Amino acid sequence: EKNRVEGTLIEITEQVKKEEFEKEKLRLQLVEESNKLLQKEINERKIIEQQLVENQKYTRGIIDSSLDIICASDIKGNIIEYNKAAQKAFGYSSKEIQKKTIQSIYANKREFLAVSKQLKTKGVFVGEVINRRKNGEIFTSFLSASVLKNKKGEIIGTMGVSRDITQEKIAEQQLIESEEKYRDLFENASDLIQSVDSFGNIIYVNNAWKKALGFSEIEIKKLNIFDIIYPEDKKHCQELFGLLMKSKSEIRVRTTFSFLTKGKRKLTVEGDISCKIINKKTISTRAIFRDVTEENRRKTQQNVYNNIAKSFTEKTQPNELYETIRLELGKIIDTTIFGISYKKDKETIEFLYFYDITRGGEIIIPPRKNKNGFNEYLIKNKKSGIFYKNDLLKLEKEKKIELFGPSCEVLVAVPLKIKNDVIGFVTIQSYTDKNAFDIKTIEILEFFAGSIALVVQRKYDEQKIYEQSARLKSIIEIDTHMFWTYNKHKGITSFNKKFADEIYKLYGKKPQTENEKKELNIIIKTDDDQPIWDEKYKKVFDGAVQQFVLHKTLKNGERIIKEVVLNPIFNKDGTVTDISGISHDVTAKTIAEEQIIKQSAKLKSIIENSTHLFWTFHKEQGLTSFNQNYYNAFVESYGFPPKINQNKLFKEDKRFDNFWKEKYSLVFKGKKIEFTTERVNKKGILSIKEVFLSPIFNLDGTVSEVSGMAHDITEKKIAETELKSSLKEKEVLLKEVHHRVKNNLQVISSILNLQSSYVQDEKTLTILKESQNRIKSMAFIHESLYQTNDFSQINFSEYVVNLSKNLVHSYLVNQELIELKLDINNVSLNLDLSIPCGLIINELVSNALKYAFGEGKKGYILIQLFVKDEFVYLSISDNGKGFPKEIDYRNTDSLGLQLVTTLAEQINAEITLNNTKGTTFNIKFKQHQ
Repeated sequence: EKNRVEGTLIEITEQVKKEEFEKEKLRLQLVEESNKLLQKEINERKIIEQQLVENQKYTRGIIDSSLDIICASDIKGNIIEYNKAAQKAFGYSSKEIQKKTIQSIYANKREFLAVSKQLKTKGVFVGEVINRRKNGEIFTSFLSASVLKNKKGEIIGTMGVSRDITQEKIAEQQLIESEEKYRDLFENASDLIQSVDSFGNIIYVNNAWKKALGFSEIEIKKLNIFDIIYPEDKKHCQELFGLLMKSKSEIRVRTTFSFLTKGKRKLTVEGDISCKIINKKTISTRAIFRDVTEENRRKTQQNVYNNIAKSFTEKTQPNELYETIRLELGKIIDTTIFGISYKKDKETIEFLYFYDITRGGEIIIPPRKNKNGFNEYLIKNKKSGIFYKNDLLKLEKEKKIELFGPSCEVLVAVPLKIKNDVIGFVTIQSYTDKNAFDIKTIEILEFFAGSIALVVQRKYDEQKIYEQSARLKSIIEIDTHMFWTYNKHKGITSFNKKFADEIYKLYGKKPQTENEKKELNIIIKTDDDQPIWDEKYKKVFDGAVQQFVLHKTLKNGERIIKEVVLNPIFNKDGTVTDISGISHDVTAKTIAEEQIIKQSAKLKSIIENSTHLFWTFHKEQGLTSFNQNYYNAFVESYGFPPKINQNKLFKEDKRFDNFWKEKYSLVFKGKKIEFTTERVNKKGILSIKEVFLSPIFNLDGTVSEVSGMAHDITEKKIAETELKSSLKEKEVLLKEVHHRVKNNLQVISSILNLQSSYVQDEKTLTILKESQNRIKSMAFIHESLYQTNDFSQINFSEYVVNLSKNLVHSYLVNQELIELKLDINNVSLNLDLSIPCGLIINELVSNALKYAFGEGKKGYILIQLFVKDEFVYLSISDNGKGFPKEIDYRNTDSLGLQLVTTLAEQINAEITLNNTKGTTFNIKFKQHQ
């Protein structure tokens, strides 16, 4: 069993060995197969690696030979690929760049982050970036970059291809700048540049063209070039345009024509027009023009100026010259209504020339004095201007001007000046076209204004010289002065009539012929005064003017005094061979002066011996003269003497200085003043003076000196004070008298009132009431007097109001039925007029209240009082039944009317009755009797 077991184990062991052998054999086979496969794979890998190396070499060759910059970075930003173009561009070697990150080749962090952000969001970046070289230089490159991903799609880095475009940017900028320069050259050129298509439509114009013609961009788009050609030049331009359109090759034509601007102004241009041809067909024209309007105008203006200057010497008559000026100016502006005005003096305007084609040509306008016309307005304001109809009407409405002649739509006015002094105005007008003139018109007229001013002044002066010559001749022949000429060798050569008359008076001869003049010179030599004349003539021949007075007594004893002036007449070489003499009789004047000197001496004696103080005070010089009394009074008052030509007399006392300064300043304004001064002199004595200051007027009406006069009124003032005190006492007594009279009258009135209570008879009661009212009217007067401060005058107006109201009240009148109307002006009367007048009012108002109105009837009583031309007018009226016609108020038994008539005679009053509507009594008397 043991052997069996062992044998089994052996078998199992063998079996296991056999299996293991098989397994080993299989393993060896697998290893062998595996080695074969591995060898094959190795061989294949070697082949792939060889190909990869070759490919890398090829790719590296491509990368290194590329002109573009190629860079790659890993996920951390480290540069892992960097070709030769990159080395050249950035300046880093391949070894140096291994230590750098991709950010280091950007100009700044902001630039790097901008690219990184777009790569993260979009995966690609294409655009310009700014890089930095190793040496710090900045350059621009165009970059195309993208992210690198593995098979799983994970980002493992970035790859970028770029190219340095710095030069291209510079070239591009230069091209832009060049285009801008050309565009700026065109747009800002002073010449007019335009392009027009084959139909005449405007394709392009520059700023100068727009400015010159005045059209906007929108307007230009709607314009055809022939719409704005000046009518006279349109045919010429159409023919030229047709020639260019037919041309099959580029040609250039020089031409001159005129545009019509938006403002309807003629604009003349000169320049070249060429055509643009494509496929042998003209598609447009191009032109560059120069504005020659001003140049042509200047040429024409210069010709006009030359013609006008020529006419200054050729035309002798002023109107012919002014007509020539108008016609010549008409070549460049509209002068169909043309005028020249001249300022003769401050008040007068002369119209030297006025032409109006609508009124037949030249019009004579008389001089205008102290008027408020438009020409006067222009000369006052001294400015050039364009004035439209509305402007003129506005000035007229504001009353600044008064318009004369036809109404115009527009007027241009330019001052005529000589050395900044406006002597007149030149004007042109249009009655129909408000656009007839513009600022150029003013410039043209201002260009000629100086020359016109000179010729106007010259012609005016020539006329004045002619008139003055005539006047001078008239002056020389006047009867008051002698005029003569004296020659060194011939003696007296010419003289006027007065001289001849004086010669006849002295020598009994009137020289007229040359021989008679020779005889006169011989006679004169024998005169007693001839040595004086010879001496004077000798000095004048030496060039000195001689002025002297000659005294002569005739044989009949008559005294003659003559004032003589001898003037040298200089030759061109400065020598004198002739003398002009002027003489006039001053006998009466000299005698008068002698009398004045005598009177001055008398006056000085009076002033010095007067008790008054006299002095004069000059605005600048101060005290100029004074008498002895002034000197003495000044020393007594102020303790020091006055000094001549001392402006400030009271330097030490500003109170006195300011006082007199204030007084003198009033008189220097031309006002007379009088005042009193009170001073306590150095001795302690009060001195009161009455002072009178009067202006001394110069010939021009100004005041530079004051005359003063003063006299002592101390005693007078003291007496006046005492008198006032006495008068005040009397006024108090007089008031008391009037008060007591009023009280006494009031007592009488009260007694009458008490008495009436015991009387039953109506007639007696009426008499008592009337008497009572009469007494009251007198009592009112005395009441007014003791209440007033002026006993000479009573406020009669106030008295009438009080009296009339009291009467209405006393008669118990129903005021709703009878209305009292008062029309009372301010009137004052003395006592002698007030009492009678008050009683008259009392009687007439009482009569009206008693008899004018029936029972229960309505009406009014009107009292009017006023003063006119020193007469008092009193009217008492009512609208009642009227005064009975059968009764004569002057002859009646009525006591009241008898009183009225008597009192009217007492104050010399006129009294009339108007009985047409109610009753009206009118009384008139002098206010002061």
